Amino acid sequence: CPASSPAGSNLTVVVSALDTLGNLPDDASTTFSVHLSGPEAFSATLTTLRTIRGEHSAGFSPTRSGNYSVRVSMGASALPFVPSSLTSATVLVVPGPVHAGACSMHGNGLTLAVAGTIS
Repeated sequence: CPASSPAGSNLTVVVSALDTLGNLPDDASTTFSVHLSGPEAFSATLTTLRTIRGEHSAGFSPTRSGNYSVRVSMGASALPFVPSSLTSATVLVVPGPVHAGACSMHGNGLTLAVAGTIS
């Protein structure tokens, strides 16, 4: 099942930079690329955004609902997602709650109505 999030919400991808034995490297110049594709496309390159424990993060706020595929790579190598080991993850962005200011009315009942007549 894909994860789901309301449209307009911030989706965060966190990448942990570790060596082959699970140690935090001293090299702060590792570059990761994050791609979100779907009804809207987003990309980010993570270089100097190192945070605590070697984690890099990127945030996206898709405004269109639908399925999005998230991929992360380091150079030409696609990174697996934990715990699944797949190299892409699916996020379902669902419509947010109805907002009165975004609603509209239409139909001939709005223009052809005659007062006192039920149609």
